[in-house]
Amino acid sequence: MADCVICRIVAGEIPAKIVHQDERALAFHDIDPAAPFHVLVVPRDHVPKLSELGDEALGGFAGQSVWHLHLHVLGGRQFTWPPG
Repeated sequence: MADCVICRIVAGEIPAKIVHQDERALAFHDIDPAAPFHVLVVPRDHVPKLSELGDEALGGFAGQSVWHLHLHVLGGRQFTWPPG
């Protein structure tokens, strides 16, 4: 998708600090890290939301703002609840 920032990163149109890549996924450092280690793991295919992969309807309840399925991996500091 031309207007999806993650698709543009996957396509190499937007530079990213790559951690891992293979034929199905890409992992790269977040441009606005919330922890000393903050990596996004994304499928190479444009999948807007998890509910499109299965029967569960998750929608925007988690505050999703980038509509390409992605997983945040954070570490390197003590986290609290609620997150932030």
